[in-house]
Formats: sequence, C-alpha cells, structure tokens
Amino acid sequence: MTVIAYVDLVVGAEAAEAAPTVLADFLEGTRSFEGCESVQVLVGAEDGNRYRVVATWRDEASEQVYREWRRGPGRSEEFVALFAEPPVLSRFQPTDI
Repeated sequence: MTVIAYVDLVVGAEAAEAAPTVLADFLEGTRSFEGCESVQVLVGAEDGNRYRVVATWRDEASEQVYREWRRGPGRSEEFVALFAEPPVLSRFQPTDI
C-alpha cells in the first residue's frame, strides 16, 4: 500500500541562504530512489526557515529501504548541518474515508 511521508524541517538561521540548494541536491537522491513516486517541498508561509517535504512511496518496503540507505551510504552531513532541530517524520497511508 502507498505510504506518504511528511518530513518537517526547521533550518537554522545561519543555514537559511544555503538551504534551498542543499535541499534540492539532497532530494535528487530521494526522487531517483526506487519506489519513490513523487516529492513535493513546501515552505512556511510565515516562517521561510520551515520546510515540509512530502514524499509518496509505492509501498512501505520501498520507503523503509530508502530510510536505511539515508542512515548509511545515502547520509549527507551537509544536509544534516542545516537544521536547528531534528527533522520530524510522520507517515500516512491513503484511506477511502
């Protein structure tokens, strides 16, 4: 079943200028990862240092393999260094409600 992952990011003030480029580069790996169907990035309307990444995955297994890859060889220290606080991951599945 499809999994939709929301990742909320808060960029530190010192990284605000670099964030869009670093995030775009980082998400190239996400978009090209097997099982990723789409990625959308939202930026806070009141706070431009807040981002929400919305990634749709073919299934839970694909998303889990991706997360493992990001914890290992796909990890980016440049990406991690952007944040004022740890990213928050929420996962959802579509419903017929």
